[in-house]
Parts: sequence; C-alpha cells; structure tokens
Amino acid sequence: MIKRFFAGGNTVKGFYSYFDNILPIENAKRIFVIKGGPGTGKSTTMKTIALEMEKEGHIVELCHCSSDNNSLDGVFIKDIAVLIVDGTAPHVVDLKLPGIVDEIVNLGDFWNEEKLKENKDVISVCKDKISDLFYNAYSYLGAVNEINKSIDNINSKYFGDKFAKDIADNIFKSLKFEQKNKQGKERKLFLSAITSDGIINYAETISHMSNRNIVLLSNTNINTGRIIEIIAKQLMEKGIDIETFYSPFAPDKQIEHLYVEDLELFITSKNRFLEYNGKSDLIINIDTDFISEEDKRLLEFNFETTETLIKKAVENINKAREKHNEIETYYIENMDFNKLNDITLSIINKIKNMH
Repeated sequence: MIKRFFAGGNTVKGFYSYFDNILPIENAKRIFVIKGGPGTGKSTTMKTIALEMEKEGHIVELCHCSSDNNSLDGVFIKDIAVLIVDGTAPHVVDLKLPGIVDEIVNLGDFWNEEKLKENKDVISVCKDKISDLFYNAYSYLGAVNEINKSIDNINSKYFGDKFAKDIADNIFKSLKFEQKNKQGKERKLFLSAITSDGIINYAETISHMSNRNIVLLSNTNINTGRIIEIIAKQLMEKGIDIETFYSPFAPDKQIEHLYVEDLELFITSKNRFLEYNGKSDLIINIDTDFISEEDKRLLEFNFETTETLIKKAVENINKAREKHNEIETYYIENMDFNKLNDITLSIINKIKNMH
C-alpha cells in the first residue's frame, strides 16, 4: 500500500503548510515545481508520473490536496529523492536552488491566453466567491479553536502531565532499538485533513507498513498528542529519526500520529473526530470513569458544537471546490493537452535518467 498524506491543511489556524517537510532541499536530488492554473493538468501529471514510477519499482508517496482529497499536491519518489510538487497558491513552494535542484514546470505555456481573457469576468467572480467561502470555513474552524480551549481545560483536570508521561514511558520502555550517537530528525506532515468530503484520515496507509501499531483510544480526550509528543522527543534524543503527523485542530503543536520507519512502529490516535480503520496490535484506552457529570455535560455540549462548526466549514469548502471546478472548465477547454502529455513524458524521462 502506498503511503498517503497531506502536506498542507485547512485548520483552525487557516491554511497551514508543512510542504518544506516533504523533501528538505538538502536531501533532494531534484524538485520539479509545477505551476499553472486550475484545470491545467497539475494533478493529472503527478498521477501519471506516480503510476509510472511505481511500475518501475520505486518507493512512491502521494501528497493529497486538503481541499479536494481526490487531487494530488505532490509525488515523492523516496528512494531517489525526487519530488514533483504543486507550486501554486495556497501551497507556494519557494525555490531554494533554482536550476540546480529546483526546476519550474510552467503549464501556463500550454493555454490559449486570448481565449481565457474572454472569460475573465466570470473567472474573477468565481475566484472572489472561493475567497469568501474559505473565509467562512476558516472562521468556523477558528471558533472550533476557541471551544478546544474549554475541552483542554476540562481534560487537564483528569489527564495531567503525569498521566501522559506514565503511558508514554510504558510504551517507550517496550521499544527495542540501538541508541545512535546523534540527534534524531523530525519530518512534520498531516495524515488527516478537513476536506470537501469531511475529515479524511490516511493513517491506514502507514499501519500496513508497520509491524507494531499502537492505538490511543479516547472518546472524551481528543488530545492524545501529549503522550505521542513525549515518546517522539525520547526517540529523537536517542538518535532515532521520526515522522510526526499533526492535527488540523492544533497544527502547530498537537501530534495525532507518530511513525518510526526504522522500528516499524506506528502510534495513532482514535477519537470522536478521527476514525481509524488500520491495523491495531495494541489499543490503549485513555478514558477515565472519574469525570464529573457536570464536566461530561459540558464536554458533550462542546463536542456537539464542534461537530456543527466542522460541518459548516466542510459545506463551505465543498462549495469552494464546486466553484473551483467551474473555473477549471474554462482552462480545460483552452489547454493544449498534447503538449501537456509531452512535458509529462519529458519529466518521466528526466527522472529515469537520474539513476
């Protein structure tokens, strides 16, 4: 099963990006940055390249679009350190070593500019509408951020640092590995995202790569991140490289999942807002029966309100996708897809000649 993830997401802090973490420039052999408008074939090009590289036997990772999870924002060919990535807004990718490592692929070279200009007004109206819809979505998600403060405050009474550290230490002590004489590195990404189809979670794709899958289960405490954070720091202090996957509800601080390739270890969260259908070798239920009835009622109110706000955010993201699809129709009918096929084959051949 191919690893799937998100590098950017619709979060309580707006659009949040970890695109630089897909493949740091110092580790890259080549980065193809694809530029072009909606409907110009960016995702199709990446899917074609990913399929060809998989046929060639390469290790391929797929980076999905958080607004439309059926589209791709990037393809990482891990074993040869090559990345093909969408470089258009909102996930703007800065060129670090242009012409040396980074290469721009401009699909705008293949559209009929004069014909596109004929639809300038309607495209402009659609773009303005999309901006309004995302403004609404991020406003609703921003309200979720405020409600999370109440949820965290309640949970802090029952799930303190000692509670988290005891669970983390027990897990860490069970791990078998050799300490390395270096500081481990962290790769930050997302496995879940708030998309036009609701909350999508790709944790299952990593569970199938792991021999030990630990599930932190909770119906009342949506922040299992403190436990994972402690384990992550302990592993890096021992020189182990890790991949951490953050929550769209706290993209800068709350870890939902931890993957350690060298240990074939995956630690994941499952809660009211995060489904998990992957492999489970150990399930740790971190709920407690000691929550007061008053706090239970307040938590339930907070969760129900959060669900309503997420639903409204998703509705707006879905409407934005529909407007985006409308814009795509104008670009599609004015694209030279024969030239697009040629550039796709050119990229494939360049990659094949790198090894």
